[in-house]
Amino acid sequence: MFEIRFKNIKFKTIFNVLLLFIAFTFSECAMIVARKTPDTVEEAVAQREKLKKSNARKARRENKKKIKAYWASQSPEVRKSVKRNAKNQKKALKKREKKQKKSKKQSASKKARKGNRSRRTL
Repeated sequence: MFEIRFKNIKFKTIFNVLLLFIAFTFSECAMIVARKTPDTVEEAVAQREKLKKSNARKARRENKKKIKAYWASQSPEVRKSVKRNAKNQKKALKKREKKQKKSKKQSASKKARKGNRSRRTL
């Protein structure tokens, strides 16, 4: 009976060691493949751009989820109020821009008139 237990324990130990060895071997192989360095500068730049693009995509996706969660927690009155305020701000901005364009045109025409007067006196 003691021999059967010993053989069973011995088999389990060898099996576990073998599994660990296989796991470490595969993980090291995966690390080597992932860390492959590009041969040329162009490949390195392309690889970096690809990584940057994927990170930006992940960030946008996370940001979108955060915004969606935020608005899901808000009441309908708050949503309506924010929408109304944004609309009013947009209108005010358009008015300001229109006013600035008008004042620039007037100041440009005044400068032109002043320039014409100075030429007349000479």
